[in-house]
Amino acid sequence: MLAKKYRLRKNSEFVATYAQKKHVANECIILNLGKQKPFLEYITKVAFVVSKKIDKRAVVRNKIKRRMREAYKELTKANPNYNQWISLIFSAKKECITADYKIIKAQLKEILEKAQKKYV
Repeated sequence: MLAKKYRLRKNSEFVATYAQKKHVANECIILNLGKQKPFLEYITKVAFVVSKKIDKRAVVRNKIKRRMREAYKELTKANPNYNQWISLIFSAKKECITADYKIIKAQLKEILEKAQKKYV
């Protein structure tokens, strides 16, 4: 689990991130991006969203979120350049149900690199 200071928690933060209308998608994940950091002191806040449309069972939804969270932690440790934005919202698609951890990690890496090319 991410520490509280790294999580998007307020509805206003979610609304502000979605209002930027910057998003990138691939087969498994949709990434909504907030504003870029003007200074390095800002902390990147992250949220992982799995809708009930994906699966009605909370166990499945939480499993997907845990996998995405852990993959994100590993990727940001390896490459801190992924933390260029103030806020990130990762939303899962239906294909994430059957994907294992390695696939989710590869999809996250791909989507973060796409976002860097498109919006930096």
